[in-house]
Amino acid sequence: MLIAEDLLLLLHDDDSDRPVGGSPSADYALAGAILIELAMRGRVGMLSSDETGGDTGETGETGGKTRGETGRDLGKNGRLVAIDDSPTGDELLDRRLAILTAKGRTVTKGKVTKNGLRPVNLVPKVAKELRAELLDRLTDKGILQADRERVLPVTRWTARDAGHGLEVRAGLESALKFGNTPSDRTGVLITLLHAQHVVPKVLTGPMGRKALRRRAAEIATENAAAEGVLGAIQTGVTAAIAVAGTNPPDAASA
Repeated sequence: MLIAEDLLLLLHDDDSDRPVGGSPSADYALAGAILIELAMRGRVGMLSSDETGGDTGETGETGGKTRGETGRDLGKNGRLVAIDDSPTGDELLDRRLAILTAKGRTVTKGKVTKNGLRPVNLVPKVAKELRAELLDRLTDKGILQADRERVLPVTRWTARDAGHGLEVRAGLESALKFGNTPSDRTGVLITLLHAQHVVPKVLTGPMGRKALRRRAAEIATENAAAEGVLGAIQTGVTAAIAVAGTNPPDAASA
């Protein structure tokens, strides 16, 4: 399961057949999950403004050189580049990676061939038709069910197998309600949900909304402050989500 698939399960509202928090912010968050997954798989890195056009140095497992910068610092001005264009084994990920490589924005033998793209500009491109593709994947896996209306040409997606979704929610509750350290995956989910201000809508229960938001903010801040490219990408993507409401993209899926 991709992180983006888990995120969509958390965001999808069976009653309205729309994502919690609406679009385009949900679409941007899904795109952010894809980019972060590509970084975790060593395909995408982030360069600071003074590195674009130069040597990337040691890429490490997730690519990019930070020169001691925190993820928050690098995420403010950095640009995303493809550091490895080899197939991931997942067609959806490979198509999104190609958005970077198709325009030559990649790194070859440690050299940047182009200056890359800022997250705020890349995220809408990655978001195009992404939600629809993820819904189809979840349907193929038997987690969602596609109900096609007879009168109107509309498809609604409802839960079919709630087991995996319950496991994902349990991970969120462990971190948010009980104060446990989240896994890397769960930390990414919390960061992206927090960026959309929807944590209290996704998790309900006895814990107050303020307490949920406060704990989510702590985790998101810890992720952003981490030294390394993953923290930088999360910071950059979160910034892109933040401007979604003021600058709606044509690229986001309907």
